[in-house]
Amino acid sequence: MTSELNSKEYISLRDYFDTRINNLQQNTDLKISNVEKAITIASGLMEKRLESMNEFREQLKDQATHFLSRDEFQIQHDRVIEDIKMLRESRAELQGKASMNAVYMSYVIAVIGFLTGIIGIVIHFI
Repeated sequence: MTSELNSKEYISLRDYFDTRINNLQQNTDLKISNVEKAITIASGLMEKRLESMNEFREQLKDQATHFLSRDEFQIQHDRVIEDIKMLRESRAELQGKASMNAVYMSYVIAVIGFLTGIIGIVIHFI
């Protein structure tokens, strides 16, 4: 009976190592498969991140080409300031001319009034 137990409980050393090696091989294959999946997922995420970074870089490049440089702005700003000065001077000149027109008009009215007064006096004595 002990010999029967011994044969049932014990396996050969070769079978034991073969079983262990197969288990280790399966575990290693499973780990390698999981690492490959993780690398694939990480690679996909990295590609998406790099694409978004490239889009951002393109936006910055596009902005840089469309924005005014400080020198260009200064040139345009100086032109606008000069135009504003010219408009102010023109307005002041027009206001001065309008004032002179009012003075001339009052002279004409004064002369007409003066002549009317003289004619009235002359008619009164004649």
